[in-house]
Amino acid sequence: MKHLNGADGIRGFACLIVISLHSIGFFFNNIQFYTLGMDKLGVWMFFVLSSFLLTRQFIIKGFSSGVIIDYTISRTLRILPAFLICVFIYFKLGMIPKEKLIPTITFRDFYFHLWTIPIEFKYYFILPFSAFMFYLASKRFGTKGLLISCLIISFIFQHFLPINIGVTPAIALYPYIPCFLYGSVAAILIDHVNLDGFLKDYVGAAILLSFICVSPGFINLVSGVYLGPYIIDKYNYVGILISVFIMMYATGCGKIGMLLSSRFLSFIGRYSFSIYLYHVIFLKYISDRHPSSLWWCILSFVISIIAGYVMFNFVERPLLKARKTISSKLIPALRSL
Repeated sequence: MKHLNGADGIRGFACLIVISLHSIGFFFNNIQFYTLGMDKLGVWMFFVLSSFLLTRQFIIKGFSSGVIIDYTISRTLRILPAFLICVFIYFKLGMIPKEKLIPTITFRDFYFHLWTIPIEFKYYFILPFSAFMFYLASKRFGTKGLLISCLIISFIFQHFLPINIGVTPAIALYPYIPCFLYGSVAAILIDHVNLDGFLKDYVGAAILLSFICVSPGFINLVSGVYLGPYIIDKYNYVGILISVFIMMYATGCGKIGMLLSSRFLSFIGRYSFSIYLYHVIFLKYISDRHPSSLWWCILSFVISIIAGYVMFNFVERPLLKARKTISSKLIPALRSL
């Protein structure tokens, strides 16, 4: 079983993609048109990585009822309390109106970036089943059977259940299921596929370069055609590249892996959930008062990271301790039923 020294760094990298592009969007209206939709790359990386890491846990611990109960309680206590506190803070600051408070809490509506939380949380209840099915497929049919089954499911979702921009609800889970599935497949394949060849960093660099090349700004620069946020429904294709990238660098190997394992990106990754939850508060407040200011944009970016660190220690860390206490008492009781 390979050690995942680069996982925190990949999470940090995804977080920086989102925060950086949100910063541009809030501060520079004349530039954001060239980056519209690109923040989704960071979100999809979060989706794939989350599924990847959780599937790895199941591979290590197994799929017994006790493990699934432990997983369900852990995920619920990990996400819901922090999310509810975050929503309440946004509400008290006047950023979420009163009429949207209950719908947001109950996953029927969302505020700006918080659309990702209902999607990820809902998939947590599907993940044990999908991870188990892929695990069985790999045991019964090998890596080829695993890949074929994944591609079939991906094809079905892409062609029969695609996202319809402007029609499909933003917090609908089904369009993004392939992203999560790719994470589970990558978690199984990583122990069976050798990705440490001399071309590894060239492939990794090509994947990162492709992310730049698909941006509306780059396409406009090269072709003169402005496509707008066309990328937001390309999660299926981008998710495949992200899963390959994660398989190559989750272990921290290679030059790119070394960068992803750096203290800075690992630091951002450890506090990424809190940074993600609260960064919009500071970006909006400061950009409203200092629009189009590069220095204030950089400052708000730094403040967002510091605030995420603070909120982790004052909100998330105590919740993590409470989660362990509750789990230690609740799991044995449920197992005895």
